[in-house]
Amino acid sequence: MKNISIIITILLFFPSAYADDIFTTKYAKNVCESGSTSRSAAECSYKKYQVVEELLNKRYQELHKELNQLIDKYGSYSEKNHKKYSDLKEMHIISQRSWIKFRENECKALETWYRNGKLQKSLYYNCMRKIAEDRIEDFENFTKYQT
Repeated sequence: MKNISIIITILLFFPSAYADDIFTTKYAKNVCESGSTSRSAAECSYKKYQVVEELLNKRYQELHKELNQLIDKYGSYSEKNHKKYSDLKEMHIISQRSWIKFRENECKALETWYRNGKLQKSLYYNCMRKIAEDRIEDFENFTKYQT
């Protein structure tokens, strides 16, 4: 609920700042040009979302390989270590499922706010992409400091 309140506040008082941020991409820069119509903008937003979603899924699989390596490497020292890293992997799966629900609800709230607007679909897919890009960065940092 707090996140929705923050989004609504940002959209009401700083709509152009949010739009600039949500249309900026780190991982799908040269996928397409938005074009001049709302339809072409929505199609481009969807293509960029698909590229980032594919990267997200790839990084998620890589992270699970890394977690399995931690289980194999440190789990053999003791049952306590094995349980620790197995629990870590299980908690990560649970958190990812929760994150998927969060992202969907967050972007649906934005889409609802702009219902019947010309940029409704573009904003939705850009929201999905932007949050996915942030999640990729979270994954990068997740194992960076693991030992």
